[in-house]
Amino acid sequence: MSKRVIFRIDNGDFERGFPVSLTIKENGEVCAEEVKGKLAPAPEILNLYNDWQQVYSSRGQSNRWWIWKIVVPDEIVKNTSSGSSEKDVTVNENESVSFIVQTDNQELQKLPWELWGFMQEEYNQAEIALSSRSAPKTGRLSSRVKILVILGSDERIDIQTDWKILQKRLPNAKLVLLQKPRVDELKDQLRSRSWDIIFFAGHSSTHPEGNDARIWINDNDYLSPNDLNTSLKKAVINGLKLAIFNSWDLIDPDCSSDSCYWQTIQK
Repeated sequence: MSKRVIFRIDNGDFERGFPVSLTIKENGEVCAEEVKGKLAPAPEILNLYNDWQQVYSSRGQSNRWWIWKIVVPDEIVKNTSSGSSEKDVTVNENESVSFIVQTDNQELQKLPWELWGFMQEEYNQAEIALSSRSAPKTGRLSSRVKILVILGSDERIDIQTDWKILQKRLPNAKLVLLQKPRVDELKDQLRSRSWDIIFFAGHSSTHPEGNDARIWINDNDYLSPNDLNTSLKKAVINGLKLAIFNSWDLIDPDCSSDSCYWQTIQK
């Protein structure tokens, strides 16, 4: 995949709109003139997102095997940035392309950009990713990338394949495996050793009373990003550059509480 489209959203809000710019690169080089414009005000977006979150939290505890659709009014769908005409487009409809939404706005980061109708209908081969506008701190990697692989609760999911793929695809990396670690064991690894990458595979769940999530590091214990905050900050100081969480949310359709959830996990 050689083409990359960077859709940068600058400081703004849903009441006034957002200044935007679009840059297209091919093989790392800019291949088209930058397009600038503005997303029109759309306060309805936040209301729709909050409604969806409330429904997800209330129903999700008993059944997460469904998809709740956010219905977007027509006037919001038509909000697009101004810029070049269609004849100036340098990305073909069926071309594989990496489309990066670059923003520091937390509300924008939470939106399901992969469901954007424009992308699904016009550029169905595009892969959408999120990126912060703030430039990350750069640092020199050691000759061998050090990766801490954490395999958590795995009831009814296959995460051993993740471990096998990492071993096969990254033969030159230094892989250290923690399988269903204790809380103190995991925190000690994050604080006392230097890692370039952390990779987690296992179960996770969304906290019903807030934005914090849970990752189940073994069959009985979970941690949230807030729980790991101090340990992760120390890991960053020690050289951590990337954290990857490949998790699955598993809820018993006949159950409505966390205790029942774990009765299902431990069957």
